[in-house]
Amino acid sequence: MYLCLSQNSWTGPLAIASGFPQFQTANLQSQGISFTDPTITQGGTPGSTTYFYCVVGTDTYSHIRSTCFNTALGNVTLTGSNFNKITVAAYSSTFPYILPVGSCDVYRILGGATQGKIGTIPSCAGGGFLNDTGLAGDGTTVPIDTSGVLTSSGGAWLGQTYIVSDEVGLQIAANVLPNTTTNLLLAPGYTHSVVMGFPFGGVALTNSGITSVGWDISGTGHACTAIGYGTTCNADSSFAGAIGATVTGGSSIAIGQSSNASGGGAVVLGPGAVGSAGNVVAIGKTATAGHTNSVVLGFNAASTAANQFIAGGPNITEFYAGTATAGQGNQANVNGQSFTTSSFYSASGTPIPTCNAANKARMVAVSDNTAITPGAAYASGGTFTNWVQCTFNSSGSVFSWVNI
Repeated sequence: MYLCLSQNSWTGPLAIASGFPQFQTANLQSQGISFTDPTITQGGTPGSTTYFYCVVGTDTYSHIRSTCFNTALGNVTLTGSNFNKITVAAYSSTFPYILPVGSCDVYRILGGATQGKIGTIPSCAGGGFLNDTGLAGDGTTVPIDTSGVLTSSGGAWLGQTYIVSDEVGLQIAANVLPNTTTNLLLAPGYTHSVVMGFPFGGVALTNSGITSVGWDISGTGHACTAIGYGTTCNADSSFAGAIGATVTGGSSIAIGQSSNASGGGAVVLGPGAVGSAGNVVAIGKTATAGHTNSVVLGFNAASTAANQFIAGGPNITEFYAGTATAGQGNQANVNGQSFTTSSFYSASGTPIPTCNAANKARMVAVSDNTAITPGAAYASGGTFTNWVQCTFNSSGSVFSWVNI
């Protein structure tokens, strides 16, 4: 793609090359040498070997124009009889172009025994030719093209894509026709944002510090990040990721398709997961934490009251602390509110731990209780197996294992 520039300023369409989309910007500052489309013809017997060349010109401001081209018809061995003729037409000096000065350097970058600069064309501005008869390359590389570097005080359109990068931030907006500003991603007056894609309904994002990437994105939250198709970030210091993820609660996270964090301080992970109350965690597909300070883990799991910890959805039948293998770990049978374990305490076996401040409210299973009356103290030497709990009588400062 050729983008030819000058040292002058103008406003309006800037054609790039035939077959490419229109490039348009305002207040453009530029300078540069035109492209001349050098040609390669064969002297002697053509072949089927590929050669790449670059012609390098320098303008009066020491800016470099590198134009590279190739042929696939070169002879396998270049000689005085079989050679590639590199021809450069005269450069244009018609506005907005400026002429190169001095000679043009010619580089061979592919083909031949050596690469690098192979010669010069004495009058670069007037054009000329160089016969590559197998000339030796000096091993140097082609200089970087620095002619025609542009700056703009406003945005630019490339086809129907609007691009602007300045102190406001970076915007890359799709589906924006030239000279149209109604579909810009960031509303005027907001700064320090990176937004790429297309805003939902053509409505620009309205806050600062936004990082947003996707199609049909929307956001009004400060320092908010939204990534994915249809994401919405309408709360400060929050993150929404994946298709349709929505955050409306401050300092919240929603990751997963159609996930929704509407409570402040919510962490929501999983497709369709919901955190609709403050300071909640919902992890798992369609997990729902709808009550303050609740933690919900598992597919279809849901809270029913504040301050709950829900581990496992309604289809979970067993919960293991340890390895889920017979005889290993502790098992909680969540259906019917029953608990089972493979670890039992008794006077003749493993002694029950001391009931003290470190074990207060701890539950263990014993296999030699003399009675199972709820609230009665545990006494070894019997035949009953049941759960007991370490309790504390604050008035008497007494710790004791009692039946539950």
